[in-house]
Amino acid sequence: MAVSTGVIVANIYYVQPLLADIARTFGLTVTEVGFVAMLTQVGTALGMLLFVPLGDTKERRSLITTLLIVAALALVLVAMARNAVWLALACFVVGAMGSSVHLFLPFAAHLAAPEERGRVVGLRIQRHPAGDFAGSNF
Repeated sequence: MAVSTGVIVANIYYVQPLLADIARTFGLTVTEVGFVAMLTQVGTALGMLLFVPLGDTKERRSLITTLLIVAALALVLVAMARNAVWLALACFVVGAMGSSVHLFLPFAAHLAAPEERGRVVGLRIQRHPAGDFAGSNF
């Protein structure tokens, strides 16, 4: 799960070092290309607001799977973007689906045996920041 966290978080930040190239490719100003990166972060916030609470009412495995499939499709749309609007909307969806990392901890607790739950949650909390750090810095 730590590797998954790193990969998912990295998806949110991949666009940032590419902003100069994106601006050049689509003929955008610095402000306009910054909007693309901002929409990714707005998508993440909105995803946390909308999708994370669903983990309390829906089956987590299928919710996580659905979010990751939509994230993969959004990444394909990012790669195929023909204009800045398409790119920005796809980045927004990538960000929103990135909220799936916040469903891993309760899912891990659910999978663990009752006597192992505290240890599993502790290990997951310990490794979560490492996955976030790796994803946002590499």
